[in-house]
Amino acid sequence: MPGPTRTFSAEFNDKYMTIRINPTGEFQNWPKIDLHRHLPGAIRLETWWDIVNQHQVPLPTQDRAELHRQMTVRGQGDLKAFLRCFSVINLCFVDAAAIQRLTYEAIADAVAENIIYLELRFSPTRMAQNARISTAEALEAVIAGRDRAARDFGQIQVELIAGLSRGLGVPTCAVEAEIITTYAGRGIAGIDLLGNEADFPAAWFAPIFQPIARRGQLGITIHAGEAAGADSVRAAVELLGATRIGHGLRAEEAPDVVALLKARNITLEMCPTSNVQTGAAASLASHPLPRFLRNGLSVTINTDDPQVSQIDLNHEYEVSTAMWGLTGPELRQTLDYAVEAAFCTAPQKQTIKNKLTRSRNQ
Repeated sequence: MPGPTRTFSAEFNDKYMTIRINPTGEFQNWPKIDLHRHLPGAIRLETWWDIVNQHQVPLPTQDRAELHRQMTVRGQGDLKAFLRCFSVINLCFVDAAAIQRLTYEAIADAVAENIIYLELRFSPTRMAQNARISTAEALEAVIAGRDRAARDFGQIQVELIAGLSRGLGVPTCAVEAEIITTYAGRGIAGIDLLGNEADFPAAWFAPIFQPIARRGQLGITIHAGEAAGADSVRAAVELLGATRIGHGLRAEEAPDVVALLKARNITLEMCPTSNVQTGAAASLASHPLPRFLRNGLSVTINTDDPQVSQIDLNHEYEVSTAMWGLTGPELRQTLDYAVEAAFCTAPQKQTIKNKLTRSRNQ
C-alpha cells in the first residue's frame, strides 16, 4: 500500500524575504507528472534506518538526529554540499533485495502524491558498488521493484532512467553505458549524465552519448545549467543529443542558448526547491522558471530529491503559485509539456493525456 501522504514545509532566507511555504492541499488531488526524481533522494528515511540496522552497516554516527541532518538539506547551499548527502544515503543499497524494496516504496510514495506518471532515475553502478553486485544486477533489481509496483499500483506509470555518474570517470561510464543500452526496451527508457558538471564537463562524455543518440533507443536527458553556465546546456544539446535538460537554469545567462532550447523544443526539468538548495538559483524569488515558461519554453515542475529537500510535488506547485503567481492554466501547461517530453510510447502518452483531460473536465 502507498505510504501516508506527507506534508512538508520549506523555509529560505534571502535578501528578498523569509519565505515559508506550507502546502494547503489545493493541488493534492491533481493528477501530476514528475519527470525528474532520483531514486536515492526519494527513499523513506525509516526504511534507510531499518536496512542499515538489519545489515549492521558501519555509520558515521549513531545519533539519529545527526544522521537525518546529514541526509537532508535546509536553506540555500551549493551542489557539492547537496551531493554530500548521498554519501550517507547510499549506505542503504546493501544488496539487490534492498534496492528492489526501495524502488517499490519510492513508487508507492509517488502514488500517495497522486502522480500518474513518474520517471525515476538512478546510477546503477553507484548502487552496484555499494551492494557489491554487478551493474546489470543493480539494473535488474530496480526494474523488478518497478514491475512489482506496477502490478500493485495500476494508477501510476513508471519509466526508469539510468544515469552515468560523472565522478566515476569516462572509462567507467563508457562501460556502464554499454550495459545500460542492452536494457533499452527491457525496462530502461532513458539515460542521463549525473553529478557535478562544473568539474566533469559534457564534452568529455560526447563519445559515449553520440552513438546512443544516433541509435535512438533511449531518451537522453542531461544534468546541465545547474553548477555550470549556459555553455554546459549548449553542450548537452549539441554534443550529447539531449532532448531534455535536468534543471537548465543558467541557460538564461546566454540569450542564444535560450533561443536554441526554444528552437529545438528542448524540455527543461526544473526543481524549484532543490535549485535554491544547490545554489543554482540565488532564491526562489529570482528563479527563472516563470520567465522561461512565459517565454514559450517547454518547462516542467519536478521534485529532484524529495526526501533530501523534505518536500513533495504538491509543495512545488504551491511554491509556483505563491512565489511566482503561476495560474492554473500555466501549471496545466507544464503538465502538457511533461507528457510530450516523456520517455514513453505514443499510446502511453495518450493514456496520460486522457487522465489529465478527465480531471480538468470534472
